[in-house]
Amino acid sequence: MSGNKQCVECQTTESVKFRSLEDDKWNAAESKGLVKLAWTKGDILCNKCYMQFIENPLRKGHKGIKAVVDEESVEEVSIVEEGCMKIELAKAIKSIAKIFYEREHVKNEDPIYVFDEMRELFQETDTTLKDFFDQLYSAARPLERNKQTMDRMKKLMVLICYLLGSLNNTKINAFKLDLAYYLDLVGTTNEGLNTMASIGVSTIARTVERKKKRMSDVHGNYVENALIRYSENAFVLNIDDYHNIHVSRQTETTETSRPTHMASILLNPCFAPAILRNRIINSKIIDDELIIKHLDKRFIVNLGISYHNRGRMWDVGKEFTDDELLDRLTLHSYNDRLVERTSERHIKNAILVDFVAGNLKTTEDYMKALQVVCDHESMQMYLFNYAIPIVADWPGQFFIRKAIAQCILANKTTIPPFVTNFLPIIGPLHISLNARELVFEKNSFFLMKSKKVYSEQFFTAEQLQSEARFIFQRWEDNEFQQQFVNSVKYPYTLKQLDMLSKKCAKLLLDKFTRIYQTRNQYPLIIESSSDGINTYKLFSLGYEVADRYLPRGFVTSRKPNTAILCDYMNCNSNSSDGSILACGHGYHSLCLQDSQFKCFICFDYLKGEIKKNVEALITSLLKEKVRLKKNPIKIGKMWVKMTGII
Repeated sequence: MSGNKQCVECQTTESVKFRSLEDDKWNAAESKGLVKLAWTKGDILCNKCYMQFIENPLRKGHKGIKAVVDEESVEEVSIVEEGCMKIELAKAIKSIAKIFYEREHVKNEDPIYVFDEMRELFQETDTTLKDFFDQLYSAARPLERNKQTMDRMKKLMVLICYLLGSLNNTKINAFKLDLAYYLDLVGTTNEGLNTMASIGVSTIARTVERKKKRMSDVHGNYVENALIRYSENAFVLNIDDYHNIHVSRQTETTETSRPTHMASILLNPCFAPAILRNRIINSKIIDDELIIKHLDKRFIVNLGISYHNRGRMWDVGKEFTDDELLDRLTLHSYNDRLVERTSERHIKNAILVDFVAGNLKTTEDYMKALQVVCDHESMQMYLFNYAIPIVADWPGQFFIRKAIAQCILANKTTIPPFVTNFLPIIGPLHISLNARELVFEKNSFFLMKSKKVYSEQFFTAEQLQSEARFIFQRWEDNEFQQQFVNSVKYPYTLKQLDMLSKKCAKLLLDKFTRIYQTRNQYPLIIESSSDGINTYKLFSLGYEVADRYLPRGFVTSRKPNTAILCDYMNCNSNSSDGSILACGHGYHSLCLQDSQFKCFICFDYLKGEIKKNVEALITSLLKEKVRLKKNPIKIGKMWVKMTGII
């Protein structure tokens, strides 16, 4: 609204903008015969009347409106103007369609999804389109809307331009294809895609399937190019299983469903240089002496420092940065879930080597998965000089190490030689996933998974493989999603984590208050096993625990003595100056110095357990024969040529 201003023609006072008939504009309107008898120089018109009676007729070279007109002549002029606009709109649409067609089918260029970029390009290509884009932009009422709303309107205008272009030429379908790809990706059924196609905003489901099939067939070339691009970098390989249990169920005599088991094979290039393969595998496969050496030199002292004592070592007067505080206080990292840390994820560079059918339950299954990696010629050349770590869960660790042990220690000729170029390692991700899996199993009733509706669009191995290859190849070409799809909502922000930390603090305060109130009620041993493991009743917590849930010292041959301060075997001191280590054993300050700040009770226990477990694992790795003779692993010609293996 514009205060007390009033249109001299329609008498309205409600308008976003008023125009004054002065100077050059009055003279131009008067010379063209557009001025009415009731108007005088300096009168005010609303924006609608100004555009209808002055601006638009002047632009079109109107010559025929007299000062005195009746209603019939005004109606005739409106019909003529409408006919002119229709002719110009048809020309604009034809020009837009021509530009779109040349970009898609002649120059093979990507679609344009930014309105400002599209507007500038089209106006440079065809200057007559300037009025079309100006009017299209004005129709969105930019003066009445904020920036956020106009950003949405610009996306709508991009869609309108593509729809108008396809109205003139049905071969303009780049936008429709991208929309169909996204709808298919999020689980839209074929019926839904076909419905959108009948409206005219998408392609049919059959077109999407044909495109997927073509991309799946050339997936090997795509991977080969990606491997060549990162041939100087280190790789980290991940082999994991995928079970598609949400499939069509069919009652039979032996089973009620047919789940599909797949193996995902991912290579993640790192910024570090490639890892040389020389001496990458320990000749003992697992060296207990080396583990004990590092335990003694690097870890045993730190294992004795409690969290409380470690906190006291911090400089209280020092100002820490937010990153330092998070690093010191974090027990589990939520970095992958923080909105503020989305840029730190590196999975976007990952290479999907393949997504193949497989159970990953035996050594042979893992050898077949590794064979998929080695089938690429560039990877065979890479493995001739370099090694690749494999991040896998425990079955992956065990079966791949079994193949390595059979190849090195047992000299099995059925094991392909390239297996010694892979080094299995287990990372914190799998440990975290195992913990979350336990939480899921314990709270499955709460998750109400029975009420969740799962899509049945992809359930066969071939369909899943085609879908995975398609997603990978479309990974980098995501301009459509960047412009039209909202980013993934991460469950936590820094503000929410701050509130969660306060709730956690209140919970811990209640827990420790209960512990303090029952501090005089000592735990009771209610059960003892033959191997010396006790079960206690903890009044402060309200449940029973075994030694295995207590600090490490309670599972050793010499449990912490609650009656005396020091558990040092050669203690001769009666001093009250001492401390309790994280393992539960207590030491006088002098006794701890004499033992080099190490708890030798726990060190002896860990040393014995390491030897026992390593011996059992080596026996297990060499015990069962690896049966690969029925389906022998094929060794690539390039590998045979480089290694000289016949």
